[in-house]
Parts: sequence; structure tokens; C-alpha cells
Amino acid sequence: MGKTIFLISLLFMFLYCPSISSQETITIATGDWPPLLEEQAKHYGYANHMLKLSFATQGIDCKFIFLPWKRAYELSKYGKYNVTNYWLCTKKRQKDFFCGEAIITESYVLFHLKTMQLSWDTFNDLKPYKTGLTLGYTYTDEFVKMFDNKELEGDWVSTDTQNFKKLITGRIDIFPIPESVGLYILNRDFPPEQRGRVTYHHRPIVTSTNHPLFPKSRKDSEKYLKLFNKGFKILKKNGTLDEYYEKMIMGWYTK
Repeated sequence: MGKTIFLISLLFMFLYCPSISSQETITIATGDWPPLLEEQAKHYGYANHMLKLSFATQGIDCKFIFLPWKRAYELSKYGKYNVTNYWLCTKKRQKDFFCGEAIITESYVLFHLKTMQLSWDTFNDLKPYKTGLTLGYTYTDEFVKMFDNKELEGDWVSTDTQNFKKLITGRIDIFPIPESVGLYILNRDFPPEQRGRVTYHHRPIVTSTNHPLFPKSRKDSEKYLKLFNKGFKILKKNGTLDEYYEKMIMGWYTK
């Protein structure tokens, strides 16, 4: 009798409980942007975690590959990876990618030293200031065009931490970055005396949505786009997105 029950249970497992080894796995090219995306964080940060959980509802696992942002974008564009996470869904990018549901909405603000009085309404008001910019990020087409045309003075570097170092030492005047990301990096990488010298202007230069991108060069991209969107709507409806966003704000991903 015991042997019969064991065999029935074993048959049930094979029929209704697919093994981990049979689970489909896709590759995600991403980069570091704490606390939203970070190789050393739990679940690789909030944005990657929500991507993974969305696909998990559809029976798909994710393998994350951390790369410099520009390389992650270019390699994904030509089909090396299934998805790259996460980006602004610009018209230029839509030529090469399908945009998934927006994982989060962010406001870019201008960080500056407290000793500097910053007041601005248009980008033209920023002409007296030297701006720090991070390679691989997209701010707005208008903003970037003004740097290309030398209407604004900017200096591009590889990481946000480098830009904050330059801001604190007076080598740049302003630095645009999402508010939550900027505050996180200041608290993570700088002592109280240094970060206490920095503030930010509450007027956003842009409020944007950020998305996973699915390369049009791959034949399976539309399938994975639909699966992600379906899973993401489940997380949105059951409160998972809000629950883990609050955890991110409290530093849960990096504790």
C-alpha cells in the first residue's frame, strides 16, 4: 500500500510540478543603478526583482548579466540577450526594441551644493553652470541636444558616484539624477560631512517611465514581451509592486 501511494505521488510530481531543470530561462542584460538595479543587492535590486517576479508568474526564469550600460544596450539590440533592463522608451529606441510595461516612474532632479543658490525655469537658465552627466543615461532629447550644440557645458563620466565626487569638490555645479537614486548613493558612498553639503532642487528636469526593452532583432521578443506584460499586471494588481517599492525605500535590498 505504501509503495502504491509513493508511486502515485511520484507520478503527480512529474505531471503537475515541472522540475526546475525544465523551466525556461532567458537572459537579461542590465547595469548598476542602485537601489533600483545592483549586482550586489538582493534579487539584483528592485527593478530587476520585479522583472524576475513578472516572468516567474509565467513559468520563466531570468539570468541577469551585468554590463556597462552602453554595452548592455548594444549587445541586446543585436540579439545577444532576450531583454535589457531598464530604459526610457524613446522614439529612437522603439526603432530597435519593443518596450515592456513601465516598472517605475522617476523624477530627475538637479543636485547641487548647499552653498549655491539654484533657481531655474527653463534649460536656458542652466547656462551659467557646469553639469555632470553619466554615460549611458538618457535625460531628455532637448537637454542632451543643448550639450551637443555647446549651449550648455557638460562633462560625461562613467558612474554617478564619480559625478557626486566632482560635485562635492566643486568640479561641476549641478548633477541630474533621480531623487531616490541620488539620495541612496550619497548615503552609501559618502561620509555625513560630505553628503551634508549636498542638496537638490525639487523642480524635476523630467519625469520619466522606465521599461525593459525587447530587441526586434529576435524572433521570440514579442512572445516574451506579452508574457512579461501579463505577469507585471498580476504584480500590480496583487500589491507586490507597492510592497517591494516600500522595502526599497527603507533599504531592504541592500541590507
